[in-house]
Amino acid sequence: GTAPLADGVEEEAPVPAVQVCVRVRPLLLWERSEGLESTAIQISQDGGHGQITLRPRPSDDATKKRNFRFNAVFTPEQTQDDIWAASRIDGLVGRVVAGYHATIFAYGQTGSGKTYTMEGFNYQHYNGAAAPSVAAARPRVRFD
Repeated sequence: GTAPLADGVEEEAPVPAVQVCVRVRPLLLWERSEGLESTAIQISQDGGHGQITLRPRPSDDATKKRNFRFNAVFTPEQTQDDIWAASRIDGLVGRVVAGYHATIFAYGQTGSGKTYTMEGFNYQHYNGAAAPSVAAARPRVRFD
């Protein structure tokens, strides 16, 4: 956000020292082709913060639902520009240019969307609409 100054000019509010933001990625092609759907989580916004609710399995007690709050939660429909703006990455870049240190840390299991979030485009796993195979995930080394 911005903070008004005395002369009517707005100054960018400082970027918090630590932010925890979550991006829920869209289902992958192979997940959609197998008829999978995202039913385990519910995303909500609450007063400038985001919340993820893990829903219990149908066989579990409904009171087992768990809530987690974050600085921001991004839905699969949100764009790279949305994430850039809401996470205030431009403020971090500006601080780095000014000589300060900054870190953007992407964490998650394999296939959770870290590279897509950081780089903004999809990599193909060369297995068509099928799930990636163990062989496809194995590094290939060639010795000549």
